[in-house]
Amino acid sequence: MDQPSEPLEASTRTPVDPVPPVVEVPPLPSSNADFPITDEQRQAAVNYLDGEMARGTMQPVEVERRKQLARAATTVAELLAATVVDESPAPAPIRSSGRTNVLALLLGLVVAVLLLVTVVPKLF
Repeated sequence: MDQPSEPLEASTRTPVDPVPPVVEVPPLPSSNADFPITDEQRQAAVNYLDGEMARGTMQPVEVERRKQLARAATTVAELLAATVVDESPAPAPIRSSGRTNVLALLLGLVVAVLLLVTVVPKLF
């Protein structure tokens, strides 16, 4: 019998898909710092800061400082830095419940009595 010249598994292989061509994509700006802003955007930022002061989220001194930064901003990043407002709520004060303290004292008293009842007789 004739032997095939190629192994059997070679005939069951599927052809390899060709590699798609590489498409050149223009680079994106590294950050918002590369985007210039207009006078209208600066004025909108100043108006926003005035509104934040009216809402009571910022003190007048802080608003004036940020308005100066906004007027001097030349890029989107600088304008964002001048207008960002920390809206995270202040942490709530910790209140202790009087009932919890009473319960803790009672449990401590029970443990102390149990220790006295079990340990003191063994000492004598």
